[in-house]
Amino acid sequence: MPTVSNVNLTLTTVDTQVTIRVTYDVEFNTFERKLTDLGLSYDTHVTIHDFDGGDTPGTEILDFYPGRYVVPVTSGTGSRTWHGDESRTVSRSSLQVDPVGNDDELKAVVRVHANQWLDLFTEDVVSDQEILLG
Repeated sequence: MPTVSNVNLTLTTVDTQVTIRVTYDVEFNTFERKLTDLGLSYDTHVTIHDFDGGDTPGTEILDFYPGRYVVPVTSGTGSRTWHGDESRTVSRSSLQVDPVGNDDELKAVVRVHANQWLDLFTEDVVSDQEILLG
């Protein structure tokens, strides 16, 4: 499966709306690229999670679905890295997971899915923590 790296979460608040931007890189090796000749495609799964410390993100609070991005992988030799950049704008209240007035700590999780006959996912790769002021 491809390798996801460099996941970064950015939050921009304007009035009552928050734009969530997640950037990342996905590297495909020769074998994964050649599978596209047989009809395999790869799509991204980006989710936003509550985070209150610990080793793993908490509850999923937003999925960028519908609108999964199909990675434009092309057949060829050698490794190739694709840079992803996805964003959604949602209401601030939809991201409220801690008591009103408290800051919400969020992380993004990115994984790539081979969704035809393999039905496999990459490992989850987690972003840095961002704080959405209460």
